Amino acid sequence: MIEVFPVLHNDRRIGQVTSACHSPRLDRNIGYAMLPIELAELGTELEVQTPNERTTAVVVERPFIDPKKETPKRELSRR
Repeated sequence: MIEVFPVLHNDRRIGQVTSACHSPRLDRNIGYAMLPIELAELGTELEVQTPNERTTAVVVERPFIDPKKETPKRELSRR
């Protein structure tokens, strides 16, 4: 990212998104943010100010990827 996105909690800037992209697998935007440790608890709801809008965000477990391949794979259709 060239510019960071502000992260807000209770309308107060508390951090910034340093990396973000769209995840086709999750069908949503994902990103990494620098936050105060007290707001980094899983499930904490925050807001992110993007160039186009203010949107909600939730602190989730990382990584976003599935290194153990525990997410069931979609069964391919046979022709």
